Amino acid sequence: MERVAPESGGDAPQDRDAALIAAGGAAGALILRKERIIESFRTRVSAELSSARAESASMIIDTLPVFVTRLGLALAPDAALSFASEHSNVAHQHGNERATLTHYSLEDVIREYRILREVIVQELRPGGALTDEHWDIIHRSIDEAVVESASTFVNVQTNFRERFIAALSHDFRGPLASATNYLELLARDVDAERRAHFVSRAVHNLGQLNRMIHELLDLSRAQANAGLVMQFVPCEAGELARLTLEDMKSIHGERFVLDAAEEVHGFWDPHRLSRALHNLVENAVKYGCDDSPITVCVRSANGRSSMSVHNDGEPIPAEVIPGLFVAFQRHRFDQSSKPGWGLGLMHVQAIAQAHGGSVAVESSPELGTTFTIDLLNDPREWSAVRAAPRALPAPPG
Repeated sequence: MERVAPESGGDAPQDRDAALIAAGGAAGALILRKERIIESFRTRVSAELSSARAESASMIIDTLPVFVTRLGLALAPDAALSFASEHSNVAHQHGNERATLTHYSLEDVIREYRILREVIVQELRPGGALTDEHWDIIHRSIDEAVVESASTFVNVQTNFRERFIAALSHDFRGPLASATNYLELLARDVDAERRAHFVSRAVHNLGQLNRMIHELLDLSRAQANAGLVMQFVPCEAGELARLTLEDMKSIHGERFVLDAAEEVHGFWDPHRLSRALHNLVENAVKYGCDDSPITVCVRSANGRSSMSVHNDGEPIPAEVIPGLFVAFQRHRFDQSSKPGWGLGLMHVQAIAQAHGGSVAVESSPELGTTFTIDLLNDPREWSAVRAAPRALPAPPG
């Protein structure tokens, strides 16, 4: 799979910064100060939130670089966005990540956005270059993000048990009944050719059940905050993506583009990460335009790396985006005939979270759909600290 330069199309969210700076205005002013905003935010959060003091800088930064870029897009002239998280789950993913990967409280999540607002005001107010309309966009963006992050933080484990029972009673029934039927047919006197077919179909259905059980076990561990068991080894993200796309190319033909001009090294679980990327590329094939390329972008910055999968086609409805990563949920925009029970994206999210990251999605008619897996470059220390039991605070007095 040939690697191409970033300007080949299907850009990752952070690739838009240069264009925003070149355009100037409020958006350019914001992006020019992006690194200062991120660093001021990290410093203040570490100092003011006790729950953040044990977290790494990369974990504190979290989804902020993407949020700032999207805020710049909302501030740009003729912007397609009314506020930063429109057509995106970036704020929902922040709340999810805080709920599942840290010891933050809901109050901490809300206070983070207060700090971000103050940092942005401090950076952009001097000089008076921004209009009242610009400030309305900034304040609305932060207000919307507070609501989205907080609601996701509260609801991250809601209804999981009920959906688990529903899956056992409904989704397991199909492949189990099918496998049983084929095994019953095998008990009859049939010719060798039909016997081989029955065996193949029974094995296929039992294999499907086995995969579903493994996904459930993984997700049960993630929901219980126990985390997946990971095998972190040195990896190069571009090579991992190349091998994944080679596998997809053998099935779907020459429609895949790898945008990974520079090598991106880290310590990851290659088997699970490849599985997550495979799921996202499969979704892009399933829902994207048949005659357009699917692009995988690999990037690294601020101690984190990202793997983005972009496709053109009908956008995901805005009202659907917040629930994309809810287990056992099929969505009305899914018009395909392929079976599924809504675990694929949540499994991708669980894998990302086990690497100290998350999954973001952006979808609009103008830009197409991009899913981005965000990872710590080296999650080993973070994972070990997270797995270690924490002492309870001493009683007062």
